[in-house]
Amino acid sequence: MPLPPGTAEHERPVVFVGPFEHHSNLLPWRESCALVVTIPEDAAGCLDTAALRRGLAAHAHHPFKCAPGLALSPATRLSGFARPAGV
Repeated sequence: MPLPPGTAEHERPVVFVGPFEHHSNLLPWRESCALVVTIPEDAAGCLDTAALRRGLAAHAHHPFKCAPGLALSPATRLSGFARPAGV
């Protein structure tokens, strides 16, 4: 999804991804015009929700924000980690 030349940085869509996202799910976002922001895991090994809140606040001026991996990646087959239910 290319943007017209001269498009300001704050007009790019933002995609938030979690620490458990498989690289094949990231490639299309990284090859698009989207700004990809990785949200780390916290000390308990879960998604750092405080970091997510900070990321959302930092990119509030962007017109479109998306978090496909945060909602759809409860586990990773690379390490075998599965996020606890309800987290």
